[in-house]
Amino acid sequence: MKDMTHCKYIWKENTRPFTGWVIIMETNWAGYVQGLNQSLDSLQKEIERVERLQTPVSGEWNAATEETLNRLFHVLYSVHEITYPTAEARHELLAMLHRLNNIQETYERLRV
Repeated sequence: MKDMTHCKYIWKENTRPFTGWVIIMETNWAGYVQGLNQSLDSLQKEIERVERLQTPVSGEWNAATEETLNRLFHVLYSVHEITYPTAEARHELLAMLHRLNNIQETYERLRV
């Protein structure tokens, strides 16, 4: 389980109601976004590596890559319109969606 000690400290120090929970939500959102970005980085590096090799890709590699793309699309598109996080968080999500589309375009070029 994630260490939330720093959030508890802020909760005790803050006098406004529910502010502590807002801080916890922001911390969790930041961790979620960081994890998604790491997944996108990993997938993008793998596709770029295969693209540099300029060799035909195997059916197994195609299947694994498509499964990863599908899961990332599902995760990113299943996030409903963000009402709580800041406008910056919404733009970050949209940037990840755009990046995932670019990664898929690169993959589609390899697949053909």
